[in-house]
Amino acid sequence: MKYGTALLALILQSAPAIPLHAADPLSADEVRELFSGNTVEGEFREGTDVHVEPRGLSTFAEPFTTYFSTDGTVHSLRGKKKPQGKWRVSESGDHCVRWKGKKKEACAPIIREGKVYRKYMKRRGGRIKWVRSYTTFTPGNPDNL
Repeated sequence: MKYGTALLALILQSAPAIPLHAADPLSADEVRELFSGNTVEGEFREGTDVHVEPRGLSTFAEPFTTYFSTDGTVHSLRGKKKPQGKWRVSESGDHCVRWKGKKKEACAPIIREGKVYRKYMKRRGGRIKWVRSYTTFTPGNPDNL
């Protein structure tokens, strides 16, 4: 029993922090400056009931690289997939992306948590549907996405 408690404590300490209350979201101008004309690297995690870490996110993190063009187009690389679409920033500052072939645009605020920027998409009732963590911002499109 002693080892089980120690193992649980270790797992909880190593899990990515998800705040109980969100920090203030970035303004529309801050979001535009952060993404427009930049290539962004990070990871995508789904909120799920299967293979979850203690805060409700999947333990599987999928890395991505995405270029947010100044003309509003977006080009990404996730594994072998190369999705494309449109992006924009709403008046309230939400970062919005609509991928080709998807019916809905995904809009949510961008929140800074330490050195990482995150976009939490939530379900009705507040449960996390997915989160994108943005860790590296590089000017231009060096990967020719």
